[in-house]
Amino acid sequence: MPRHFDNTDILGADPYPVGNADLTKTSINTRLSIDAAHGAKGVWIVPQMMDWHVYYPERKMHPPSLDEMRNQAYQAIINGATGLIWYSYYDMMYTRSRPRDKSTEDMTLFYKRWPDAVGLASEINHIAPVVLANKKVALDIPKDAQVEVGAWQDGDTLLLMVANPYYETKSIILKLPEGWQIKTPEQGEIKSTFANGQITLKLPAVGSGVFRLQQTAANK
Repeated sequence: MPRHFDNTDILGADPYPVGNADLTKTSINTRLSIDAAHGAKGVWIVPQMMDWHVYYPERKMHPPSLDEMRNQAYQAIINGATGLIWYSYYDMMYTRSRPRDKSTEDMTLFYKRWPDAVGLASEINHIAPVVLANKKVALDIPKDAQVEVGAWQDGDTLLLMVANPYYETKSIILKLPEGWQIKTPEQGEIKSTFANGQITLKLPAVGSGVFRLQQTAANK
């Protein structure tokens, strides 16, 4: 990618991690893309919607679940991506890439998965204005953290975007950002506990989403 810095307005990568032991490749490739862009180019990541089995029939069938697709999106956003291009719509209709005809078509699986893709697009579009406004709040993230996390301010709300790229439960401990407080300890897939000025966020296997903090009265 560094070789193409002068050739394009946008850099990006297509990690396609679903089918591996974990989904960490999305974060790794996003960070490499961000480094290559030097803050002067857009970075768009291509999350995996297709099943590797379509291209390599010898691989176990594993169409990405809603949790796996969402996790990739949040990993990319947390690490700096400002664009997502999902790959790919047509691959969701077939069990083989060649030939693409009725013999390899599976519309039953497509119609089962497509509502998840549409719902996820709506979810990401909802937070896109906050991400693109780029009002990031610095966090003191442990060097050995296995959960990806980033924070964006949206008025009197702080959006902690988190993603656990592993197929097992993971936690991350953070110092609560000054001027913010927890109103609801459990939000979606994310559970939290608070003690001694620190917040512990616990996520299930490949769990991800947004955990919202509220501004304290003294800081409004």
